[in-house]
Amino acid sequence: MKLSSRPDAVLELEDAIFYYEDCQKSLGKQLNQEIKSAVKLITMHPEAWAAKEMGSRPKNKGKLIVVIIPSCGECYLSTPLFSHLEVE
Repeated sequence: MKLSSRPDAVLELEDAIFYYEDCQKSLGKQLNQEIKSAVKLITMHPEAWAAKEMGSRPKNKGKLIVVIIPSCGECYLSTPLFSHLEVE
């Protein structure tokens, strides 16, 4: 998934970062990191974003929206379930 930003949105984000940095040192930097993290999550799981958007539509109010996110199981490798495996 390739993302592109509108130039006016980029300028608005930069203005917000500078504003918050002026309010409190490193707050603008934190804002920037949070935005980057959110964009990264959206690009990693676009199906979840689509489900969220579908769920926010008035015609779907009260309905259960289900999304299946495939996983290769890497997050479980450090659990006891895989403790018998050797790490090279």
